[in-house]
Amino acid sequence: MLRGWLALVVLGGALFVACSDSEPKPPTPTPATGVTASPTPAAPRLNYCPENPGQEICAFAAAAEGWVQAGDVLALTGGGPLDTAHARADISQLIASALPADANAPRELRSIACPMVPDSPPRPDCTDRFALVFSTIDVTQARQANTGMLVFGYNRTARGPELSGYGIPELTWQLALLAGPMTGGEALPGSPERGLGFRIYPVEVLPPGGTPVTPPAGLERIGGVEVRELTIGSETSLPDDLVVYLGPAPWAADSFPILLWRVYRGHDGTFHRDDLFANAKAQFGPLAIVDWSADERFGEIVLVACQEGRCRGVSLGGWEGQFDVYRSTDGGITWSAFGQVPAMTFPRAITPAGVIMAEWQGRDADERPQYRFFLHPSGEAVTPPAPNTEPRVVPGLGLTWEPTYMDRKFGAEPVYDSSGAVIANARPAPNLEARLAARTADGTLYGTWAYVPDRPADPHIRTAYLGQVDAAGKLVALFTPSRISSWNGPYFAARGLLLGNAELPVPAGSQSPFTVAVVFIDLSRGVVLPLPELRAGLVEFQQPVVRGAVNGRVARVATGTSCLNVRGSPTAAATSLGCYRDGVLLFERGETRIEGATTWVAVTTPDGQAGWASAEFLQRRPG
Repeated sequence: MLRGWLALVVLGGALFVACSDSEPKPPTPTPATGVTASPTPAAPRLNYCPENPGQEICAFAAAAEGWVQAGDVLALTGGGPLDTAHARADISQLIASALPADANAPRELRSIACPMVPDSPPRPDCTDRFALVFSTIDVTQARQANTGMLVFGYNRTARGPELSGYGIPELTWQLALLAGPMTGGEALPGSPERGLGFRIYPVEVLPPGGTPVTPPAGLERIGGVEVRELTIGSETSLPDDLVVYLGPAPWAADSFPILLWRVYRGHDGTFHRDDLFANAKAQFGPLAIVDWSADERFGEIVLVACQEGRCRGVSLGGWEGQFDVYRSTDGGITWSAFGQVPAMTFPRAITPAGVIMAEWQGRDADERPQYRFFLHPSGEAVTPPAPNTEPRVVPGLGLTWEPTYMDRKFGAEPVYDSSGAVIANARPAPNLEARLAARTADGTLYGTWAYVPDRPADPHIRTAYLGQVDAAGKLVALFTPSRISSWNGPYFAARGLLLGNAELPVPAGSQSPFTVAVVFIDLSRGVVLPLPELRAGLVEFQQPVVRGAVNGRVARVATGTSCLNVRGSPTAAATSLGCYRDGVLLFERGETRIEGATTWVAVTTPDGQAGWASAEFLQRRPG
């Protein structure tokens, strides 16, 4: 009997093969038995049905798991062009070899895949085609062996889904097909053209009698708190007692100059903007700044730069050689050379023991970034309290270690303090993973939380929230970010108030694809308040990216000559804690004293020392 190839389909480099008989056979009649039929069992159902595939595909997918488990190849083909003796035999052999029967690793439906179609932006669409992914392995076993998974591609017809292609996916695609959310620009099985990739919807078939998940009516509740969406309120202005740090940059770009601006309300009520990295360049010449870090009050700032002769860029975001390190201990006004570190080493946290540096080591099998941490300048190794954590300084907490970001991670991970202990109240619900903004004196935590699914088929999608948690770990307020950027901040501004970025509607006539504003996030009212004046000084396509904020009333040093001594007590005879150049900001502590002809102001220096400075050489807000 003559056989001919009908389909050769590639998915991620893997070959999908199907064949057919040239002489289709009529169906074999079912003999009458005279036995009364048993009650029809309930049709299998998925734990939830994603909206995009829709109920018809979900019902077919749930039934298909039973067909794969039973080896019912006729049902799998759907009576389409691959419903031939040759193809059925090939599929049966493939199921037996790729998904061997094992009571401890059953053949299960793991996901539904919808092809991406051109749109603005591209979107998934299962109207014409879809694919089903079956597996005996889970995400922890992915990419270890080129077996344990099969993909069946289907065309949708008036008669129902018909098999159009099938095969074993390449090893590198296993994790994406199990966990989602996307795969790259490969065609679905049975589709002749290469496409834009496809959206993966992990699902699972319920056990008999199981009840599908239904979305809760009304607003979601987590930890007894109703999750609300933030609303856009009226514009406001920068208060007197807040210093904001901006890193102006295009909102969507791979390469741009690294900037750091300090903005605040000056002594005369006007808006001040200081370019802190311009000060470093004025001292050391052109600097190709790669990265930087600051302590929680931005008194000490450390940057690394790729300087010609010692370092060179070898790719986008890649360097070789050595980075030069520079440090400021007065808030960015004066700078000093601070040694060198290997290229691809970045400052992550400034601690009393030194600067924690992270040297890039590549990625692990799960695509998580890997670093070697050490203190600079001593070089002493730093051991994280848990694998896959990175250091960050959080106001009110100091050094913390947070889980590295990974979009295919399952199970929320804790945040650790500087001693390596878990910060217990940082996880107010089992699936929430924290990125903290601050802890206040009463133990309240502010920050963002990400819902991390506990398994690929968890019906709760990955969702970002922001809000606050009390000292006992009880949620006080929780909001979905709406237009708020949760990948960058937000940062603590005051009790019940965060500072961050929000994407706002693009004004008519603007050439920029984005309009990004600095905003206050009022957690007591759930309102976002734009601060338009913080866009001052930006050039075309730059956006005012928030990089930090420090709360407190400031006085600016203005001697007009050399520097101002801050002393340990309000007298000129007291020990000097440091001599600070013009432009340095000292934080006022709310007390003044008059000693002889001198008015002394209680201040805190950039490195956190409490002292006294002469009011004659300070620019201060009245009152």
